Formats: sequence, C-alpha cells, structure tokens
Amino acid sequence: MPEANAPLESEQVLVTAQLGDPALYRDEPGRVQALQARYTEIEADLMRKLARWEALEARQGKES
Repeated sequence: MPEANAPLESEQVLVTAQLGDPALYRDEPGRVQALQARYTEIEADLMRKLARWEALEARQGKES
C-alpha cells in the first residue's frame, strides 16, 4: 500500500520545492495560494490513507 502513495509523495516534493523558491513569490504570486492549497490537499489525502492503512494493519493483526 505505501507504494500506492508514491505519486502523491512525488507531487508533494515538487510542490514543496516550488513553494521554497523565492522567485515564485516574486514572479508568480498568484500561484502561491494555489500551490499551498494543493499541498494541504495532498497532506490530508496522505494522512487519510495512512490512517486507513494503520486501521487495516490493526484489524489484520487481531485476526491473526
């Protein structure tokens, strides 16, 4: 299951790098808010998936 998160994690790295570039704030200030929103969405999605994964693992552990 963790490998299923790879595309989101890759996008998160890309968004983080873009937000870390001072030129973005100078040259494209309008994109900053959109990138911040996308980062928040990715983080929430990853946290939901992690919680689901942990719940499934816990359930599997109880069944063993």
